[in-house]
Order: sequence, then C-alpha cells, then structure tokens
Amino acid sequence: MRRAGGDSFIKLITGLLFAAFTLYCGLNVYRSLENPFRTAPAVALTLSETASARGFIVREEELLPGDFSFASPRLDDGEKAARGQLVAELYSIADTAGTDAYSGYAASERIEELETRIKKLHAAAAASPEELARRTENAVTTLAYLTARRDLTAAAELAIEAESLVTGASGNIGAESEAAALEAELDALQIRHSGATPVYAPVSGVFARSVDGFEGITPSGIANLTPDELEALFAFPEGQPGAGRLITGTRWYLALVMDSASAAALIEPDSVTVRLTTPVRAEFTMRVEDVGRGSGDRRVVTLSCDYGMRDILNVRATDAEIVYGEISGLRVPRDAVRLEPPGDESGESGANGNGTDGNLSALETYVYIAEGHRAKRVRVTILRDYGTAYIVQGRSSILRDGSEVIVKANGLYDGKVVR
Repeated sequence: MRRAGGDSFIKLITGLLFAAFTLYCGLNVYRSLENPFRTAPAVALTLSETASARGFIVREEELLPGDFSFASPRLDDGEKAARGQLVAELYSIADTAGTDAYSGYAASERIEELETRIKKLHAAAAASPEELARRTENAVTTLAYLTARRDLTAAAELAIEAESLVTGASGNIGAESEAAALEAELDALQIRHSGATPVYAPVSGVFARSVDGFEGITPSGIANLTPDELEALFAFPEGQPGAGRLITGTRWYLALVMDSASAAALIEPDSVTVRLTTPVRAEFTMRVEDVGRGSGDRRVVTLSCDYGMRDILNVRATDAEIVYGEISGLRVPRDAVRLEPPGDESGESGANGNGTDGNLSALETYVYIAEGHRAKRVRVTILRDYGTAYIVQGRSSILRDGSEVIVKANGLYDGKVVR
C-alpha cells in the first residue's frame, strides 16, 4: 500500500512539472507572437557621388634632345636638377661597334660600378684588421636585413661594399691587387667610350627619364578645345626622341572628357577631389580651371594641381573619378526609423512607437537601440534613402557603428524593458 501511494505521489509531481513546463513554453510562444522583438546592427558607411572620365595630363616640360642610340641618365626620376647640372650622357651608334662586352648605357653603368668598387677597395686596404672586421660584420648584417625587406637596389649597392671589405680582410696586398686589375679595366672602358656626349640641364627642373612624344603640348595648348580636338591632339605622338625631360613648372594640368551633365556640376565649385585610377592610383584636391565648350553631349574640363608631381611624373593618359561629395553615416533598416513627437527621451512625451498625434509637422525621426535589457531612444537625421535602409546621423554618441538597433517591437518607449 505504501509503495502504491508513493508511486502515485511521484506521478502527481511529474505531471505538475510537465504542466508547468508546457505552460512556460506556451507563454513564451504567445509573448513572441504578441510582442515580436528583432534587432539589426548599425553599420558605418561612406557614400561618394562620383563621375568617371578619361583624360590627359599636361605639364610645363622641356625635352632634352639627343639623336643617340643610348642615354645614360645621371639622375633618378623625380630628382631636382639645377641649371647646368649633368643629367645624362649620350652614346652614338659608333660606340656599340667592335667586340666590347659593354657598350653605350651598359658601359656607363659599368664605369660607375668600377669607380665605386675601386674606391671601396682602396679604403679597405688602408683600414686596420679590427676596423675591417667591424665594418664587415655591420655590412653583412645590414645586407641580410635589406634582402629580407626585398630592398634589392640598396642591397646591390651594399653588396659591392661587403665584397670589398671581405677582399680587404684577406690582406692589403689582395685588396690593392684587385683594385689595380679593376683600374686597368676602367681605363680601357674610358678610352673606348670617351666619345660620350654630356647633357646638361638648360634650366632647373625635375628630371624624368621617359619620353613619349607629347612633351610639346603645353597647358596653354589645351585651352578652348572640344572633346574631339583634345582626343585628336593625343592620338599620335609628334615629338622627337630625347635623353629625358625636365619638368619646369610646379603645377600640372588634367584635361578630362566628361558628359555635359557631370561637367556642368563643376561650373560653380573652385576645387574638386579627383581620384586617378589607372595607370596609377592617387587622390588629389584639384583647382577647377575651365569647363570648356561642348561637342554633342561631351565637354572638356580642365583641372590643375600644385602637388603630387612625383606621383604622375610618367603618366599621360589616365582614367579618373570626380568626387562631387561624400556622405558618412550609419546604415539602419527602414523599419527601425520611427516618426515620433519630440521629447526628453524619458518615455513621458507620448512616444509610443507609432509616432502619430495628428500633427505630422511636429514629429521627428528616432531609432531605438537595445542597451542591456532596456530600449534607448536616439534622435537621428536621415541623410540618404538607401533602398531597404536609411543612412542616418545620430544626435547622440551612443548610436555608433555596431549599435543594436531595434527593428521590431511593440509599445516601444525610452527605458522600456525589452528582454
């Protein structure tokens, strides 16, 4: 009898627990149906209003003439040259005759290398063993570092010094002997290639090695051109070959062919942001010089810039984006933005999630964010309609990238417990 009574009690308790669990689940399902709650993250976003165009870069530049087969530049691209400075050496076809392993440009490069190595070998021969050991260790360590960074140009230069130091470490006689052999090779090269013609800078400017045949086109030469005329001007190079060029002006110009509607938007602004996309990627703030004559539905727009010359030193034709403006804000779902009467965000101003009191002019835009267990109301300004979302700017710092914005909930007010 006791056992039967015990079994009945256990069954009763089990039944009550099951009924309580079922009731709990049912209440949760009912609440979720009656008061759905859904959130989405706010996402920081920047939108640009742009127009694409194709154009040509023009600089004040002077061609360094020379009807020669090989030119050996003495300056790197972008280096400044003073008036009268040696900028290149030119070799004629006659310099390539014979069985010489080095000719023209290669001979000039070899002469430079020999002069550097001879100088370092003499220095190594004159140094003490202790000094040689210290310098050799430093050179080898630095060489390994440069190689790991893939700075091959600097590594190649340091390798010459390291080789000279190692030779010097083997004894002064060995260093002097190798220096003598290199001096003999240097003398022979200089005799065979003594016909090099030096090229001096006629004016001061920025040196560039490349020549494309359009050096004769100046900023004044692109004024008042139609799109067809501009494109025809750059269709075929008409200049002569040369030993390089000197950019003599600090300001460079960009002539763009644009559709008339996009060009018209540049009539009023004094400056505009331009992004070059090919063959280089760079961004500049450029001055609007002229919005020119139209041809059909196209117009030529001329812009200029007084910085970034090194970035565009060897660029002629380019693709560009004109940036008319940018909008930065937070993307939130359209359903998260609510029209409600203004108030102190305390829940006492009549804000109830529907936001209608019969006077639409008095309503303002808000979103609610979930902070912990409660909802927080934040006033926002709509910057842009973005399809299924808005780009907004919050009036409070608590609305930021990643904030949990409430998209759906019933009876929202500021401070309401939502979970």
